[in-house]
Amino acid sequence: QILRHSSGLGDHFTYYAPLSHEDTLEVILKSNITICYSLRECLPVFVYEGMLMGHPILRNDVSGMQEQLADGRNGWFLDSNDFQQVVS
Repeated sequence: QILRHSSGLGDHFTYYAPLSHEDTLEVILKSNITICYSLRECLPVFVYEGMLMGHPILRNDVSGMQEQLADGRNGWFLDSNDFQQVVS
């Protein structure tokens, strides 16, 4: 979904082709937020990696969200039906 709606993010969004885990951690370290906006996830590890780097988390209501997101404390909840929230 992020790729589908990335045009609204302009130059604030970069897409990377699949990377090694080590290279992925380097990208995460240089980032300033972690977004999990998906139709299906099952407690994704990349969200924990983002949390480890100190990023606020943006999550929509998919599996694992309750275990990872404390809305307003470590990130913000995104409505799965309102992609404009990602841009905002």
